[in-house]
Amino acid sequence: MKRWPIATLLFVIHTSLVLAFYVCWLRSIANPYNDLGWLIMAFVDFPIFFAYRPLVDHASGHVFVLVAIVFGGVEWALVGLMFDFARRSISRKIRTSWHQNHLTSR
Repeated sequence: MKRWPIATLLFVIHTSLVLAFYVCWLRSIANPYNDLGWLIMAFVDFPIFFAYRPLVDHASGHVFVLVAIVFGGVEWALVGLMFDFARRSISRKIRTSWHQNHLTSR
């Protein structure tokens, strides 16, 4: 968590969003249109949704939530890792340029 704060944050946000949809889905189980809520997760998990779509076709919301947490969570963690690496690289460049400027100004 300390090394990859953005990746962790995105994974936690994604998992919380999936669980919130799951709770809403469970509360409205009698509604025939309640499965449409999972369509929002297809947009949130785009493009990885197409990889796990065959696993959840004709499956219940219980299966969908588990697959969405795993696949979508990995996707958003990888996006976060890219941002963490970029942040680390930029901060390293700033530190080295500051040290070079600070040492040459003496």
